[in-house]
Amino acid sequence: MPVRPVPGSSLSYYLIAFDKDGNERQEAGGALLSDRIAADVKAAPPSDIFIFCHGWLGDVSSAIGQYDTWTKMLVAQSTDMARAMAVRGAGFRPLLIGLHWPSKPWGDETLGGSSFAATATATVDGLVKIFADRLSRGRRVSPRLRAAIRTIVAAAAEDDDRDTLPPDLLAAFVDLERVALPAAEGPAGPPSADREALGATGVSSLYDTIIDADASFGSGSDSSGPLIGMLRIFSFWAMKDRARSVGEGGAYRLLRALQQPAPQANVHLMGHSFGCIVVAGMIAGAASAAGPLRPVRSALLVEGALSCWSFSPSLPFAAGKAGYFAPLVAAKMVAGPLVVIHSPFDYALGRFYPLAAGVAGQSSFADPQAGRFSALGALGAQGTTAQAMTLGPADTGYRFVGGAIYNLNGRDVIKDQSAPEGAHNDIVHPEVAHAFWEAALTQ
Repeated sequence: MPVRPVPGSSLSYYLIAFDKDGNERQEAGGALLSDRIAADVKAAPPSDIFIFCHGWLGDVSSAIGQYDTWTKMLVAQSTDMARAMAVRGAGFRPLLIGLHWPSKPWGDETLGGSSFAATATATVDGLVKIFADRLSRGRRVSPRLRAAIRTIVAAAAEDDDRDTLPPDLLAAFVDLERVALPAAEGPAGPPSADREALGATGVSSLYDTIIDADASFGSGSDSSGPLIGMLRIFSFWAMKDRARSVGEGGAYRLLRALQQPAPQANVHLMGHSFGCIVVAGMIAGAASAAGPLRPVRSALLVEGALSCWSFSPSLPFAAGKAGYFAPLVAAKMVAGPLVVIHSPFDYALGRFYPLAAGVAGQSSFADPQAGRFSALGALGAQGTTAQAMTLGPADTGYRFVGGAIYNLNGRDVIKDQSAPEGAHNDIVHPEVAHAFWEAALTQ
């Protein structure tokens, strides 16, 4: 359903979907929902447009469940809603939009609860298809990509209890890096390339680390073995590439299409996890893009799965280089506050993210050189003038200032550590919704 009711409210939200290449998916009959939204905006201009973007999820139904929850929590903040109506006056007319994009970097939905070796005979073809789809960078899956994945999956089905990688598997992973991932550019690179190059030495080291750490990468007790774990890491980077493509592509075009018929509307963006990449790309566009038609009013990035240096104008360990999204700040593409919420209890970002960068053991921030591959959602925005604050109760007056960056430490709120990924998904709280309102209503 392209239009969904906000539970417990008279409001509704649009659900617009993109494919893995960043193109908007057509509705029944070939229509584009963005055209319908733009027409609705022109007919009844909103005062405020709220756009949400999820992180890793499996399908549309999962996105609906999350957006139902997010929007319900947002409008449930009655004091904030009343303040919005007071600030905007009788013309307060919010428009809510949720973005969906295919973003499942890893998961055990195909494996079930049994060991991989016991079920792999029936699932090898299925897993090859799944990982080929996740790792392909275009509509066509290359034979070279499929062959590398099949070599790895078939070996995992036969025996995934190896202390070291044999030559054929080492070569398959090295080939996979070449054909599935953009060339590594270090911390200054785009979200799809802000990593170290692996090569044969890096692949071997990463495999050793997975075995030593028994890393599950957010999937619970990982009975699928280190080879599939390695594929999940490659999927992680492919999803970051996809998030950038969706943000700089279809989402960027959507933002400009909405701003065109509603020049007075205040646009507010919220992203979670990989969705923070989508949101940043949506604002700035690709390197050659002109940016939004007008600066957005606010942006809230919650547990962002992108580099903590993304907004830094000058990287302390790379002379003359800036974070990938630094131009967004320099060009003042966000007129209001850019608010980053992070938590030390987000294990997906604090522990697994640096490992996925191929730099195991370098997640400590005691040394800037050691923290160069840490995540925004683990440490906040580094190398910037960001003001450090605490994510407080749902009546906190933050007194945000337009054009500034804020790091809100969510350790007192985003703290549920019961899942293997820690508190990464523990974001549905009145305190988070209130922070979004505070950012949106900054004068």
